[in-house]
Amino acid sequence: VMGAFDSEHALPHTHINLQTRKGSSQYGRTMLAEFGTLSVELRELSAATGDPRYAEAAGNIYSSLWSVPDNHGLRSEERRVGKE
Repeated sequence: VMGAFDSEHALPHTHINLQTRKGSSQYGRTMLAEFGTLSVELRELSAATGDPRYAEAAGNIYSSLWSVPDNHGLRSEERRVGKE
């Protein structure tokens, strides 16, 4: 799971190559809805395993989303991920 978080922006990739453990994203973008779903899943995974890394990754997603300027309170539906 943590292989999806190799982005300099703390946003996860949408795909993980299980052999290399490297993440990638189609078109270099991820949808905002995916971030929300993944954040909930990561927090639950931390609670179930007792490993705080997953909840920390979820917190980094949230912080990263709020660090980007919005458009009159609205967030873009997709974000660029990975190194640009």
